[in-house]
Amino acid sequence: MVVVQENVTLPINLIKKTLGAIPNPEFNNILHCPHAISSEYPSFLAVTPVVKLGETATYLPWKYIPCTAIAVRLQDLLRENGREFNRIFHDIIRTGNIREYLDCPSSVKIVLSSVMRDKLIARSTVDTYVEAVKALGPDFYMTPDGETYEGEMRRSAMEIERMLRWTGEIIKRCRDSTPLGLVKGSNTHQITGHADILANMGVCCMVFHTGDFLHRSTLEEVRRARHYVREIKQRGYNLLLYGIGPSNFVKFSNADGFITQSHYVSAFYGKEYKNGKWVQHDKGDISLIMKNLVRIDLKARQIKNNGGLKKWVEVSDGTESPMRQDTHKMAVAVPQIGQ
Repeated sequence: MVVVQENVTLPINLIKKTLGAIPNPEFNNILHCPHAISSEYPSFLAVTPVVKLGETATYLPWKYIPCTAIAVRLQDLLRENGREFNRIFHDIIRTGNIREYLDCPSSVKIVLSSVMRDKLIARSTVDTYVEAVKALGPDFYMTPDGETYEGEMRRSAMEIERMLRWTGEIIKRCRDSTPLGLVKGSNTHQITGHADILANMGVCCMVFHTGDFLHRSTLEEVRRARHYVREIKQRGYNLLLYGIGPSNFVKFSNADGFITQSHYVSAFYGKEYKNGKWVQHDKGDISLIMKNLVRIDLKARQIKNNGGLKKWVEVSDGTESPMRQDTHKMAVAVPQIGQ
């Protein structure tokens, strides 16, 4: 349950620093937003698996790993126009809510992910999000997604302004679920500013979509993603990473948890996670889904038990270098996964 404090005034300097000068008459509307006060603080273990609605082979992950939460995707419930809901959504509503539909135990929290394809972002409305949250009844929901790109500061700023306005509206209208702040932006100032504004709105845990960077797999994209993650964590926020697979867990082990769909996406393409690497089979095999999940979860727990980023240290040029295990006491203290 979220208690909402009305008419909280956000710091105007923070908003201007984040968004810049935008000729938008609705700019000032985000200065006075509802403030979410939740008594339920998110506590996630290392891995939160995504359940792909409509693909039953991804259901019941709690029977295979000791997860405290699962994520479901809003985009799996939308028609191509981004405004209407599909058959799966209506099946869920006829059942009661998302927890009853999945027969999910109360000990496992449900997160509604707002991460979606660009064309669905452009076509959806704030009412789409509100209806989904109220009808499905998740424990947590991610704040709205937006189209933000490197080098497009003005467009990204306008998107963040929209995301914040919608976030205020959703907080006000969806008091039975708790927001998680999906942080977006085209540069460091926008990303950290977006996180800071969300925190001022009462959002206590952030989500960063690393998949936006990691799917290209270039060293520069990985470096930028690590920089943004480090900047968010240095501000003291709880942080979950969305769209990340086991090959990158070590690089991002300063996060508080991973939301992953790589266990089923890779299985669809015939990939099995075995002995710390992906093994390619001749064809896709859904029987690999839970095998992958168990091994991915084990990988994350091994990183947690080994001390997260205690084997890494900041160096003068802002990059990171691996350290020998016998010198790990020199490393910067950072939160571990699952703390």
